Amino acid sequence: MSELRIVGKIFGFHGLKGEIKVYPLIDDLSFFESLDELVIDGENYLIENSRLHKNAVLVKLKDFDSLSAVEDFSGYVSAFVGQELADSEIYIEDLKQMLVINDLNEEIGFVENFYDSNQQLIGIKANERLNCKREILLPFVDEFILEINKKDRYIKVKLEAGILELAQ
Repeated sequence: MSELRIVGKIFGFHGLKGEIKVYPLIDDLSFFESLDELVIDGENYLIENSRLHKNAVLVKLKDFDSLSAVEDFSGYVSAFVGQELADSEIYIEDLKQMLVINDLNEEIGFVENFYDSNQQLIGIKANERLNCKREILLPFVDEFILEINKKDRYIKVKLEAGILELAQ
């Protein structure tokens, strides 16, 4: 059974013939080679071809033959995914609204955002009792993410000294 899932994020364009630069948000980059269509902003687009280029996937959409034809595209790219994930894998959108607890099993809040720039971060909307005015930004790496329980929908994290103070 296929599900529509986020597989990448548009972060630019390549050349003058309408190739879109997609930053992959999946581990298996060969997945893009098997795709026939992508969904961008709720619209389906047929893929003419795709290829790996440095840290990106360049996607050429059918009937979009110039830079000006694609330069308004932005945001996340979705595709229909039918493969099962390993226990250690999770889709980015499935992280959102997961309960976040610390290593002492105290509730911190809920995952509100996922940021993928030079460093992958989760944005946590903290519980009111923590008096945080901004979301807590936590690197999405093993050092800080101790456990992800997909079944019970929680993430156990390690909060270093000072992280909560940055959000207050």
